[in-house]
This record gives sequence, C-alpha cells and structure tokens, in this order.
Amino acid sequence: MAMPIDWWAESGLGGKSGFIKKWRKEMAEDKVGRRYWRAGDEVDLGAEWKVKVLWPPVGGGSGRSEEEGIVFRLDCGKARLLWAGTISAEGEEELVRLYGSDLEAGVLVQGPAKEGAMNLTQEWLQMIQPKTLIRSAKPMQDDPSLSVDMDRLAGALGMDVVQLKKSGAVRLQPDREMGTWRWEGMPK
Repeated sequence: MAMPIDWWAESGLGGKSGFIKKWRKEMAEDKVGRRYWRAGDEVDLGAEWKVKVLWPPVGGGSGRSEEEGIVFRLDCGKARLLWAGTISAEGEEELVRLYGSDLEAGVLVQGPAKEGAMNLTQEWLQMIQPKTLIRSAKPMQDDPSLSVDMDRLAGALGMDVVQLKKSGAVRLQPDREMGTWRWEGMPK
C-alpha cells in the first residue's frame, strides 16, 4: 500500500545519485512540496513527533550532500532517534562540539562514510549513548568503521549493532513514556 506524500525535506545541497535526481523530478512533476532543512529548524509533525535539524549549517556547508547530508533528531515523547546519514568523522566532531549532550538518542541510524572515510568515532558514540546502531551494509567491501575496537566500544556502551543488507528490514516503535524504542525485523 502506497503512502501519500504531502511534502518532503532535503538539504538542497545537490548530489550525484541518479536515483535521487529521478525521484526529485517525479516529485516536482507531481507537484509535491519540497522543504529545505538547515541546522536550527524545528518541525512539529503532530502527535508528539518533532524533528530538530542539526546539519547542514545555515551557510550550507561545502555543497557535497553525500558527505554532509541531513542530520536530525526525531523525538516522540521521551524517545529519541538520531539520523546521521553518512556523515564523516570530521562532521561528527563538529556536531559534538556544537550540540554536546543534546545529541543523546536511544537509536542512531548512520551509514558508512563515503569514499572509505571513517566514522562512528568513540567521542561521537559516547556523546549519543545509543542503545541501538542501525547501519546499512556496504556492498562488496568491508566497512572500516566496524572494527574490533568498535565491537569493544559497542559492548562497553551496551549498544546493539544492526547491519542491514536491504532497506525496510527493521521497524521501530517508540515508547513515548519510557523514552525507549522497540524494534523488530532482524535481518537474516
């Protein structure tokens, strides 16, 4: 069953993905509204759902959306999820400096950094304190950020690492009162 789209948000910084370019064109042809999000934007989605945009900076960053993307915190009651795209270690460092403990979230969704760059730094993960990290699998190559050191750090933080091999493999349900997330659909 298809879900109707009233509007969609993006950084507006461009990108190389042919799929995304095609999708944007289809949205424009269907006259679906587009919003550009920047750090500091806060959006009330209703029923206790709120978005706080943390990245890209108001000035627009470097214009390389694959590296910068959108970083936002999704809140539902006390439950928090941090969407960090494929931000690099340098981006993580800047966000820790700018937001500190405001990054804390029970779930972190973050893909491998582009061009073999590292991410998931110790400082980043210690600031967020996620109980679950959801990470897309990098096809045909190793993910250098998922190392033995990362395994030790995940254990020390009590963090589950879920590596997805396909989209739509995990469904999250917030507990608004407890500030936690239930998830189902472990990838095989």
